[in-house]
Amino acid sequence: MRLLICAAVAATLALAGCVPIPIAQKAYVPNPSDTTPRHGSGCAFNEARTTGDRKVGDATVSVSLSVEDKAGETARARLWLFVDRPASSKRVSVTASRIRLLDDGRTLTARPVSFEEKTVKNGTHSTAVLVFTSPSGMGEKLSLTFDPGAIRIGGRAIPFAPIRFEKKEGPAIYIFPCIPT
Repeated sequence: MRLLICAAVAATLALAGCVPIPIAQKAYVPNPSDTTPRHGSGCAFNEARTTGDRKVGDATVSVSLSVEDKAGETARARLWLFVDRPASSKRVSVTASRIRLLDDGRTLTARPVSFEEKTVKNGTHSTAVLVFTSPSGMGEKLSLTFDPGAIRIGGRAIPFAPIRFEKKEGPAIYIFPCIPT
């Protein structure tokens, strides 16, 4: 039945001038027991739910983990950590050294890449990007751990339980001209 629906959608889009293009997808999806998974910001018709949300007081903390693991190169996992909260003067801080990525018994430490905070229509949006490197590649199941003080809102450390991720592979249907690079 699912194949029939996909075929019908593909035929409709083709007639409308859009061209569906299947592209192999490898994604790490958060465990639904740890967060509320949702689609990321991509434009695939059947994109994996790669972002996980968790409520902490009046804030929503979202995490997304993307992995670059190409043959002959050092594997890198990029953690996107988003904190959305109502307009307030409470500042967010993220301490990279208190966030670890566990991979098949190995502990990988984070290197901060960027931190941005901006005011939006209904509140404040903070984004932290961290990178974990692994010379021997990334496994099938990863887990993020947050030591006390890893994330602070208004100077107060917020408790944050680990988040498990599992690697999923399969085709993603993109609609031309929206093709990933």
